Amino acid sequence: MNNISIALKVKPTDEIASNRFLRALWATLRIEFGKLAWQYMPRKDGSCRTISFGFADINLSNSIEIGIKYKKRGIIEQIIFKDVFSKTEFPVDRFKHCVKVAEDAVESEFYISSDLIIPYDLCFQNTQQYASFSILKQSSNKTSILSFASQHKSCLHMRLRGFDRADAYNQFMIYIRPILDVLSAFTNLFFDIGKVTQSVVFTSSHQLEKPIFDIDWIDGYPIVAREIILTEHCLQLIDHIIQENIDRNKQLILDACHHFHSARSLQERIKLVSQSESLPEIVTVLYMSSIEVLSLVNALPPVACPTCSQPQHRISARVVEFMKQHNGEAVANMIKELYNARSKYLHMGSLLSSRSYSGETIPQLNFANTNGVLNPMSLVQLHNLREYTSFCIRATTYGEYNGL
Repeated sequence: MNNISIALKVKPTDEIASNRFLRALWATLRIEFGKLAWQYMPRKDGSCRTISFGFADINLSNSIEIGIKYKKRGIIEQIIFKDVFSKTEFPVDRFKHCVKVAEDAVESEFYISSDLIIPYDLCFQNTQQYASFSILKQSSNKTSILSFASQHKSCLHMRLRGFDRADAYNQFMIYIRPILDVLSAFTNLFFDIGKVTQSVVFTSSHQLEKPIFDIDWIDGYPIVAREIILTEHCLQLIDHIIQENIDRNKQLILDACHHFHSARSLQERIKLVSQSESLPEIVTVLYMSSIEVLSLVNALPPVACPTCSQPQHRISARVVEFMKQHNGEAVANMIKELYNARSKYLHMGSLLSSRSYSGETIPQLNFANTNGVLNPMSLVQLHNLREYTSFCIRATTYGEYNGL
């Protein structure tokens, strides 16, 4: 079996630098060999301190296994090429050349854009005050196969850096998913993207003055004249995603936005699917998980148990107190009940209802439930839970960007 380990001349300083080098290496291999396709089978050998990414098709007679060797976590020491089939041409000099070029590679600027798929025939107000992105409205004469898609288009244009076109597209996809999650939490809507394309220039437009809009809104959508309005702290968070300026608190907010977006998308499907899918339970779990993650922002470290010295996380109490601060005691009490129901569903399989409703209610007792009855369908007010959750996300983000 042929193999070669090529040491890097300058070791990356951290995992971020290591990943940047890998992006450069993949781009260099694509250029050198004209192809890079993966049978992605990652595995880590801690005893040898190696990680294999799998088998790469680079236009040789057989695939080449490619991996890395490290001494410290996240710090690449060597790149490993292996001919595991012992039949493949093994161009060592070309591999060495690619590693050398990748170490010195510099990203180029790319302009990538995609249509935003938006429900209810809505579109965003033009947004063009950041150098990294713009959201611009365009008219569309095409009829979408998606029932919720707007016939007006809003396109997200992004300025980013990549080592080649494939790398730039991958960076776009890395950024766009959390951006869609943020847009969902800040609008109470749900989103997807259309075809991703490369532009010659960064698309811009005159920035309209934003209408006066209460940033503490709750219930409904932030819409003025059928255009979705985004607050400044929402746009700042999107800009920081693209700039990769995400600290621990911002990452917690993004994780909470992800849970929210997943819940919001599933909530839209509840009326279209059978009760057997238990979507109300899943949606409740996701909204509650969003609140739980959000309650970690600026949370005090857990107190140690006086008996065993282990940290006492008291997650339920933290979540309830967090909701009380943002929405008052009545809502906090509702959240306390829902948190218990969430835990029973996840850990004991307890459903929120018998799923027996078929157009007529047949009242039955069930003293195991807090209301003493058997619920034929979920009685969780998902609309209210959605509103309280998104309000908390927006308020926490506002506080993060305004030092509150």
